[in-house]
Amino acid sequence: NTTEGDLLRVRSGPGLGFPIAFGLASGTPVILREGPVAADGFAWWCVETADGRTGWAVDGVTEGSAWLQTLIPVGG
Repeated sequence: NTTEGDLLRVRSGPGLGFPIAFGLASGTPVILREGPVAADGFAWWCVETADGRTGWAVDGVTEGSAWLQTLIPVGG
């Protein structure tokens, strides 16, 4: 889940210090492979895409005073 056409940043490791590996558009299905890992004030999950790419994404962020859940379970 993202807002305003943004891509969800997927990093090579669980933390802001890791490089961005790729971005995911809102609604892109992923499989959770590992996590959560707490780092830099976020909960990080290792995700895998349908084409086999893997990386780490946060499960949510604060935007202003609102919480935005970025990883949403299927049917959620």
